[in-house]
Amino acid sequence: MHTFHQHKKNASARTAGFAMLIAVLSLAVVGVAVSTTLLLLSIAGAQTTLATQESAEAKTLASTCAELGLQKLVTSSAFVGTGNLTVAQQGSCAYTVAQINASNDKINATGTVNQTSRKVQVVITIPNLVITSWQEVGDFP
Repeated sequence: MHTFHQHKKNASARTAGFAMLIAVLSLAVVGVAVSTTLLLLSIAGAQTTLATQESAEAKTLASTCAELGLQKLVTSSAFVGTGNLTVAQQGSCAYTVAQINASNDKINATGTVNQTSRKVQVVITIPNLVITSWQEVGDFP
């Protein structure tokens, strides 16, 4: 036979066990939430780092193609045309040398790495080949 005190003691033990179970489950949920958040932040950080690296490489490629266009103008100040360059496993770039007016040419160059593109426009005074401006642009006017 159970006495009143034994029954109260068993109920108290069950309540304490239930409270402990709830506490452990709550801590587990918080731990999973924190772990998931850290994992997602790590993934986002890695994607941002990759995008930043690709952007810098694309800008370097755009500048490289702009310099190739300049080299074409050094070889022949009357050059008007296009060219491109592909760098194995890094990306590619393309340039266009066009005449703006009788005394100025421009070079539009685009560097591309995966889905990231950067554009550079260079304006040159001809026939002396003086660089008037060299700037990154969102798009070519």
